[in-house]
Amino acid sequence: MMKDNRAEKEGLDMNYEKKSIDSLLQETFRGQVQREESLAAHSSAKAGGPADFFLEIERPEEVERLVRLCCQFRIPLLVIGHGSNILFTDQGVRGIVARLRTKGYRLEGPTPIAALAILDAAMTWQEASEQLAQEGWSGLEFGAGIPGTLAGAVVTNAGDHNEEIGQHLHWVEVLDARGCNLLEDGELAFPQRRRYSHGELQLGNRKSRFRKQRRAQISASGQLVPAPRSLIASPEIILQLAVTVYRGDKYHIQQRVADARASHPLQIDSFAGHIGPLFKDPFAHKASQLIEQAGRKIWSQGKVHISAHNANFLVNQAGATASEIASKIVEIHQQVLTSFGINLEVDLELYGG
Repeated sequence: MMKDNRAEKEGLDMNYEKKSIDSLLQETFRGQVQREESLAAHSSAKAGGPADFFLEIERPEEVERLVRLCCQFRIPLLVIGHGSNILFTDQGVRGIVARLRTKGYRLEGPTPIAALAILDAAMTWQEASEQLAQEGWSGLEFGAGIPGTLAGAVVTNAGDHNEEIGQHLHWVEVLDARGCNLLEDGELAFPQRRRYSHGELQLGNRKSRFRKQRRAQISASGQLVPAPRSLIASPEIILQLAVTVYRGDKYHIQQRVADARASHPLQIDSFAGHIGPLFKDPFAHKASQLIEQAGRKIWSQGKVHISAHNANFLVNQAGATASEIASKIVEIHQQVLTSFGINLEVDLELYGG
């Protein structure tokens, strides 16, 4: 039920020599590079095969260095965060997978009432809200239970408790590598830093300018298929974001953070692998309710099953493979389509092959 993102369909040059790539990476990122690293360890779904090369990046300047190297030598690069809504195929991912771990924040123009918080986009929403709460700053606690990084939250304009992160954004800074993806062999371009104001982010219902053509789809033949992958994915790598925060009572802010965390289905199911939301809410409906009404009991069997706390999430409790997870997603989609005539839009990303 899952179609691999094969190199020939991606338009990527996979005919590189791994030894040469390993040497290039070791020169710049000595001690950080892992060969054949299992991506199951870097996805909340706890499934997926290996990456040819894997490294974690903790400094912003290293991000630009890696992208430049991949642009110059035409090495496929996939940049990820927490892996909370990504499914990697069982065949794994060719090229380099880099996980961003830059974490920190600073305040600009603080007053007794408010400030602008400049946050590293690789921070998780939980980390950011907890650290701000410890200093008595309020504004992000509503999403403390949402898994993944702030970058991922911006990409999907994530939200909870009737709020979205887009309501609080002032600007987002990215490393723009789109020029690298347009090059022919022998040409050279370098990524550029770019800052988007709130009005340029194209925010909407679980979408932004960064979300275009990244979601997986279900084909007419009943397969979960990935979006086309470019050389540098994603081509606009979110580095930092600015949000407004407000002074408040530290105890009450921390309590709101704790309450938001406790209410989220992935926090409740944190003992197991999990992935979701699986589908976008269609107009005038909740995807979770449609899945419930279509008969969630039929999906409670097997290694992967519907979360008891939110039917739009899957729980991988018994070591299901990525293919098994993909099959379950297609099965749910088809049952809702048959029951209600509603073609649910997949709300996760698929990489690999």
